[in-house]
Amino acid sequence: MTELRGHAEPQDPEERAAEAPFVRSVIVHLSGPLRGTTQVSSGPRIRIGTGIQSEIHFPADREPAVAEHHAELRLEESSYQIVSAPGEIVRVNGERVAQTQLATGDLLEIGENGPFLRFRLHRGPDRPYKTIPEALGDCVDCARRSGAGWFGRLAILFSGLPREILTQTGPASRAVAAVVLIALTASILALALQGWALRRRVEADASMLQEISALLEQSEKNSLTEQELERIRLDLEAQLAERLEALEERSLDARRIISDATRSIVLLQGAYGFAEAESGRLLRIALSPNGASVRAPGGLLLGVDGQGPEFQRQFTGTAFVASEEGLLLTNRHLAVPWNFDQTARALLSEGWLPRMSRFIGYLPGISEPFELHPVLDAGDVDLAVLCCSPLVEGVGPLELSDSLVAPGEEVVVLSYPTGIQALLARTDPAFVDSIMSDSDRDFWSVAHRLSEAGHIAPLATKGIVGQSSSTAVVYDAETTRGSSGGPVLDGDGLVQALNVAVMREFGGSNLGVPALEAQALLNRAKRLYADSLAAVDSLAPEEATTPPADSLPVADPGPTRGR
Repeated sequence: MTELRGHAEPQDPEERAAEAPFVRSVIVHLSGPLRGTTQVSSGPRIRIGTGIQSEIHFPADREPAVAEHHAELRLEESSYQIVSAPGEIVRVNGERVAQTQLATGDLLEIGENGPFLRFRLHRGPDRPYKTIPEALGDCVDCARRSGAGWFGRLAILFSGLPREILTQTGPASRAVAAVVLIALTASILALALQGWALRRRVEADASMLQEISALLEQSEKNSLTEQELERIRLDLEAQLAERLEALEERSLDARRIISDATRSIVLLQGAYGFAEAESGRLLRIALSPNGASVRAPGGLLLGVDGQGPEFQRQFTGTAFVASEEGLLLTNRHLAVPWNFDQTARALLSEGWLPRMSRFIGYLPGISEPFELHPVLDAGDVDLAVLCCSPLVEGVGPLELSDSLVAPGEEVVVLSYPTGIQALLARTDPAFVDSIMSDSDRDFWSVAHRLSEAGHIAPLATKGIVGQSSSTAVVYDAETTRGSSGGPVLDGDGLVQALNVAVMREFGGSNLGVPALEAQALLNRAKRLYADSLAAVDSLAPEEATTPPADSLPVADPGPTRGR
């Protein structure tokens, strides 16, 4: 409700002196042209009428029941009395009066069927706020005395109540009302949403019932005979048998592919050290007088003086026979490992020269190792070609695919994950005990013992190709350290990629170099190998004593690339 403020000026100094400055009359218009407004007035006399001098003024053309000087409120002993003009009708709480003391909450009727007013008395200089019950009561009285129908009264009530609470009540009441209003609105919205969801569910259930009814009706029309049911059963049995046969064939094919390829998978075992550039002396581990390794704060104490053991970095990996000449395909980081070793790169930056101390390979079924020599590496791709002794020339090479594998196809990775540790874990406990009881169980002797006992064999893991391109093949076969260089075989036994690295940050997926890249490098290595053989054949017999592999050139390692 809108608040109107008026002030009755005292008529003379005596009246001004008698005025009580902190006593005010609060008039709420419940009907008539000013319905819904609140008027605050003060002074010893507050006139009511249609006259222009009236503090509580009604328009004469819209309130014929109100006289020009109809009544007045008089301040008596900190309260107001209402005094009607001679012959004019004034009712207080339904009873006609000529003069009476007013109390807060009294209902005034000015004239016969005239406007209704609510009187309240306010003491003090602060703003006269309403309580929430008072605001609610005023809105109810306004609606009830509006003369409108029930729908109109409801509209007046629900439109006036929020405005009345938010403008005429105190700050605390407004805050409480705002919270209640927000909660009520939220509840209404929630109920509306629940009703909407319920209606949708009922509609969906009705639709489903209609569909079920239609299906039942259709089923009755198209019911199968016993002969048709028997025919369907026989067809299903035939399809199931065909699928089982296909699955069994695929399982047999996978076992055959693994069995055929295993004989061509090489376990790589190597170690490299460093030599002084000027003198060629090897970097060695310093020994104390009692023969123990000398340790500095940052690790072992190294130098070129003394007779200590050569400082070496040992590694294992995987390769496979890729040509009839005995050429092997593997990763570049296994052929030139010092370019991918953080410790080695630190020594290289200080001028030390890398030196492959020993580089050998083992094949399943062949007890003795064979020497390996790098032939060519790709430089910018993690690929390299090795050659070995004539010992492996009788082992069939794996065939490289000349097309990209499609995403979704199954692949098998053959490799030696974790190197010697995994091979030992796959042997029987008695063999491990014999190794542990032997005093000679270093890096080289343990591998030789495994080979002599026939325990050198690659591990096969299966996966699904997730992505395939001309630069990389991504698949989810389980691999780890030591699996680098292993072939990735498809269902036809063709090499689709060479395993390079595990993408641990991407759910354990693996990355492989496509076989198309490997084929290009292998073709270059074959030409280089043939040229080297021709050069050796042209030498005199007494000059051709060095094995061809030892005289093969190694490509410039080029820039390194992270694994």
